Amino acid sequence: MNIWTKIVITWILFIIVSFSGVVYAATPVRVVVDAYNPPNMYLQNGHAAGLYSLLLDAIFQRMEHDVSIEAVPWKRAMDMGAQGTAGVAGIYKTPDRLLIYDYSDPIYTELLLVFVQKNKTFTFESVKDLEGKRIGVILGWSYGPEFDKARAQKTFEVEPVNRDQLNFKKLMDGRLDCVVASRESGFYEIARKKHTEILPLPKSLLSNPTYLAFAKHTHKKDFLMRFNAALRALKESGEYELLVKDFMHEIDFHTIPVQ
Repeated sequence: MNIWTKIVITWILFIIVSFSGVVYAATPVRVVVDAYNPPNMYLQNGHAAGLYSLLLDAIFQRMEHDVSIEAVPWKRAMDMGAQGTAGVAGIYKTPDRLLIYDYSDPIYTELLLVFVQKNKTFTFESVKDLEGKRIGVILGWSYGPEFDKARAQKTFEVEPVNRDQLNFKKLMDGRLDCVVASRESGFYEIARKKHTEILPLPKSLLSNPTYLAFAKHTHKKDFLMRFNAALRALKESGEYELLVKDFMHEIDFHTIPVQ
């Protein structure tokens, strides 16, 4: 093999490797979020919207990696995540899910509250106080180990739907004793529909961190390490706090009655 042949082969290999790298870098990571959990994550005009989309975009920009965020019903999001066709954002950790997914560092922390009609309040200190209640929940969601265990034991009755909007309507109609929802989602529904006769009970059910997770068989641990580094950088720069603060400022939480 003469010197010119070697040079040509070297250049061909260089172009192939370079092109492969560009294709890899340009391939967006596919992430799904809930389509019906405003204001944190929802579908708007055919696109994913809400706090999680905002934070994910900022984190992926720091990673210099494209992301495709889709909003789908939560049950479908969980199916896609388990199958490995997409990562799932806004997901909680549970013992069962830890067997399936590799998780990022926490993206955000949601406060889960128990919402009731103002004239039908009850004392709530723990899951035991929900015994015998009819409770509105979201299909496919976990509400913490204690709640999930009591649910499996049929300590109370749950009525799963695919969005909080339906749960709050059922609560207003007297078909539920209470609804468990994130602080943001519950307050959003109250403000949106002017449900001034609905309020959260004083004690929260759970403070639950949310994550980005990929099925273990997709081998995304190294990717999640890069994601975590970008998330830390976003927080250390102060940009994360500003993004959350500005987003929450748009939701008029202070007008919501709290007992």
